[in-house]
Amino acid sequence: MAAKAPRSYRYTDILALYEERERNALLPDRDERCLQSSSTDSRSVYDEATDTYLYWDANSGDGYCYHGAFTDENGVNYIALDVKGAGFLSGLWFGTLNEGEADLIIDGVRFDNGGRRAKDLFEARGKFEGLDGLIYNTPGPAWIFDLPISFSKSCRIVLREGWGLYYHIDYVLFPEGTQVEPFPSEFSPEQRKAVETLNAHFLNQDNYVLPMPASEPERLRAGEIRTVFETSGSGALSSVHLLIPGFSDMTPYERERLSLGLTISMYWDGSDQPAVWAPVGGFFGSPLGDPLDSFALTLTEDGHFLSRFLMPYADGARIELHNETEADIDFRFAVETASLSRP
Repeated sequence: MAAKAPRSYRYTDILALYEERERNALLPDRDERCLQSSSTDSRSVYDEATDTYLYWDANSGDGYCYHGAFTDENGVNYIALDVKGAGFLSGLWFGTLNEGEADLIIDGVRFDNGGRRAKDLFEARGKFEGLDGLIYNTPGPAWIFDLPISFSKSCRIVLREGWGLYYHIDYVLFPEGTQVEPFPSEFSPEQRKAVETLNAHFLNQDNYVLPMPASEPERLRAGEIRTVFETSGSGALSSVHLLIPGFSDMTPYERERLSLGLTISMYWDGSDQPAVWAPVGGFFGSPLGDPLDSFALTLTEDGHFLSRFLMPYADGARIELHNETEADIDFRFAVETASLSRP
């Protein structure tokens, strides 16, 4: 069999990957890897042999765990990311961003967005002005940067004193030989249009909201388990929508109790063991029932729980709700399915 020719990605091709939800339900190409660099202290581990948690308090301190350090004319530099190969950064999360400096170095060249502060690099300013669907500050007050940053040879992020606190950097490395157009210092008209289209795609989540059919709420008694969806054949769940009437009138305690005590189970391909089991709060991205607004998962003030993850099955799917609280729960439930263009 002839060897598979290496793939080639323009920057606009990388952007298109973000809109292809089906890609997330497929196995990656051979030797493609999804990785993370994080301030999490990796000494925190569970030792199965002794059934003990080692260094479990390693992350309860200052939250500064780096992957190396060096000193130059700028002072002490802390390495948050240092990867070689071709790929792209798929998402960056910072617990806080302050006034300290940072460098983003792509294929050996420092990227400039109009300043040296970490904030200058990772907020919607400069060339990123107006991209609030991809780059934003949450009430947390975490900072999110979801604009893909591609590289053909290497990528490095260096942080300096006072930059902020905590980070997670997700990235993809393509198989050796893959050709990737590096992140541009300035967007071409074609690239700018593609970036703005992707930004609008993330902002306009209504395109991916399954309308709840007009029907009366059902009542799930305390302790009851009910099958709320079942189908045969192959396909994928493309949208899952749970509505809890009266959610906006509940106290924070009542919301928390419901979010933790109403559970969802999903079964694929005729199995009698659930592939998914979770409290609905956690499944829809908000463990304690607080409002959440994201592309993949949403919880609105008035009780619309939404998931837009594509979840494939080869031979049938079934969903159960289990009311593990001591009170009856009124609900409405809808699922949208889709066919897959590839196995």
